[in-house]
Amino acid sequence: MAPGVDAIIGFKDGGGSEVQALRFDAGKFSPSAARAWAKDHDMSGTLEAAKPKKRFEFVGDDAVVDIVKSDEAKQIVYGWASVSQIDGQTIVDLQNDMIEPEDLEETAVEHMLHHRDSGVMHEGAVVGKVIASMVTTPDVMKAAFGIEPSVVGWLIGVKYSDPAVFKRVVAGELPFFSIQGRAERETVAR
Repeated sequence: MAPGVDAIIGFKDGGGSEVQALRFDAGKFSPSAARAWAKDHDMSGTLEAAKPKKRFEFVGDDAVVDIVKSDEAKQIVYGWASVSQIDGQTIVDLQNDMIEPEDLEETAVEHMLHHRDSGVMHEGAVVGKVIASMVTTPDVMKAAFGIEPSVVGWLIGVKYSDPAVFKRVVAGELPFFSIQGRAERETVAR
């Protein structure tokens, strides 16, 4: 294969193999160049653009967060408790709040030290506990992984004690984490 071209190969039961798919580096191949390369190498098929997983869906200026991972047997869901910035753009959440990365980190520390509760839409009884927490601020991500984060936020894992709430979260009926927190609002000009 050429630089920027990866092949997915399937192995046949009776021996032998075949190319099942080609992946082209979008930084090196335009769609027309990918088609030409495949034709020049006697490979046929249709060219389909990759569909990256959406991390967030926007409703107006608000980010609705996808679940990162869930484990039904353990009733644990991982996802974003709060997002401060995406690709350098400050996010305004559904409560019309903007949270600076350093304030978000302080909130995460305080919550993990003193609270760790999770509820349903910031109301009612505790239905789970925050069991994992990581802030993805630039300094943490550079130190831990050597990368600049595209998402600056607070990633958490919640273990639900209520199976019905867990199912609603996984089904997308409750698309936000509720950490039962309180904050002092400060008015800022946008």
